[in-house]
Amino acid sequence: VLLGNPVTDEMRYLQGSVLPPLFRAAAANFERGDREVRLFETTRVFQPGTSDDPRTWEKRVVAGLLTGKRRAVHWEPSKETTDFFDLKGVLEILATRLALDNYHINCYALDTSGLLSGALTISGELAGSFGIWPKSVCAPLDIDADVAWFELDLSILLAHRNTEFRFEPLPRFPVAWRDLA
Repeated sequence: VLLGNPVTDEMRYLQGSVLPPLFRAAAANFERGDREVRLFETTRVFQPGTSDDPRTWEKRVVAGLLTGKRRAVHWEPSKETTDFFDLKGVLEILATRLALDNYHINCYALDTSGLLSGALTISGELAGSFGIWPKSVCAPLDIDADVAWFELDLSILLAHRNTEFRFEPLPRFPVAWRDLA
């Protein structure tokens, strides 16, 4: 979305996706020698309107990026790098912590170069997308590793939260481990 009166030439457009700044931050980390990168951000993004409705739309998103080795530096070196299952694990943890019901992680495409894409749906509604970009795609961004990413619409995630919590009171009498009678 082009601004009518930008402060500087670099700030002519409103942010349409969180992924470009995350990739720039990952590239800066790679430049400094940090190859195990885990980043996330929650912010607002803006989408242009259509010919029927020319208003600009704002939405809150949560996005993340994973690259490098699966485990942090450890006494036992690991050669395993992050892959689809690590990304899926992050999405499942996020869904569990937000108490989402009826969510599906759908993987749409995986080609021979390692490029993967998919979507997270909740009760049939598209909540966001995810993917893995191989080294060949990330090389122009100065990242020499596969990068897993996701971008989810936070308003859809929060709208589908299960807010019914069951509470069981604590036992009135504590557990007796030994019967002294």
